[in-house]
Amino acid sequence: MKLIKYLIQCGIGSRRKCISYVDEKKIKINNEIAESIFQEITQTDKVKFNDKLLKSETFDYYVLNKPKNYICSNDDKFYNKLVINLLPKNKRLFTVGRLDKNTTGLILITNDGNFANDILHPSKKVIKSYEVIIEGKLNFNEIKFFKNHVKHIGKIWFQVEDLIFSDNHTKLIFKIIEGKKHIVKNFFTYNGVKILDLKRMSIGNLNLNELQINDGEYKKTTKTYLLDSIFKN
Repeated sequence: MKLIKYLIQCGIGSRRKCISYVDEKKIKINNEIAESIFQEITQTDKVKFNDKLLKSETFDYYVLNKPKNYICSNDDKFYNKLVINLLPKNKRLFTVGRLDKNTTGLILITNDGNFANDILHPSKKVIKSYEVIIEGKLNFNEIKFFKNHVKHIGKIWFQVEDLIFSDNHTKLIFKIIEGKKHIVKNFFTYNGVKILDLKRMSIGNLNLNELQINDGEYKKTTKTYLLDSIFKN
């Protein structure tokens, strides 16, 4: 078995994280620093991460309705509101992608790095939708720009739809394939619009409303259910 596969099975992080651990010389095989993520290991080899012996884990899968002011990090010395702390503490779990501190809504949490990579990889073209509340009412030209507006920026695809107006704000749905950092906020800021609230509503066809989990709550689920829900036609 290749080292990268074993590290992912041990649940220490996503594929990208495991690669970085090897590059940072945090992985040892039989007390020797690992040379490559593609290094072959056997059942008798002892693999350590930060000098702690690893062993393969069973995989767990959760859906969480992320509350505001929580961050998607497994370790932060200066901030204790971690998404990961809302779930059982007997597993080395990590979030599948990230949501900003002030962004709420649907996020997946697991210890299965291969599953995380399947969901996150751009080739899978998983559409994520966000409910966005922006300040003020849009004028005619802005409505024309935003309503069913489809853009391709490089390999990034996004669409704005379902505009709903109230006295002092506008609610809309923003859909995107590739989740670059702050891309939703940057899109509206670039177009001179202030975001009041941002909530992820779906990942593929997995919808937060259908899951019926309140703010800060989670459900344990299965890989089969998630894949079927996300990729269903």
